[in-house]
Amino acid sequence: MVSLVRLPPTARRVTILLAPAAEGTFSGYVIEDDPAKLPLGKLRVHNLSPHTIAMQFGNGKQKEMATRETMLVDAPEGYAVYKLAYKEGEEWKIQESNILPVPQDEQSQLIVLRSKNQFFLSSDGTSGGFLQLVNLRRKPVTDAAKAP
Repeated sequence: MVSLVRLPPTARRVTILLAPAAEGTFSGYVIEDDPAKLPLGKLRVHNLSPHTIAMQFGNGKQKEMATRETMLVDAPEGYAVYKLAYKEGEEWKIQESNILPVPQDEQSQLIVLRSKNQFFLSSDGTSGGFLQLVNLRRKPVTDAAKAP
């Protein structure tokens, strides 16, 4: 056993992210990605960094997000245009502006984190920014697709 997580009792499907913790264990973060909770063609943003972040989207939605906070964003054109900033002390620092594809037939999630794990670093040990971003996309399996 490397981690214990509490699963939501009514969840039909979850994704569990594991991050290294003390003494060979992992801390788990449960993402409930049942299609009823994560609609197709929308983007769910997770702040898993130790910093307060601010996200501003081209559709006018903006929000400050504390650690472990999430938000759901519409992406009616199949993409999300965003600006990401993080709070360092009392000062806001803009990290990036970018465009993220959000296919209308997929569940899309953007995870913002701060890690020095080599998985998030280039071969020379550098990082593309102070915070790292992970984009998870999945086409949900339908009951019809499971039938023989």
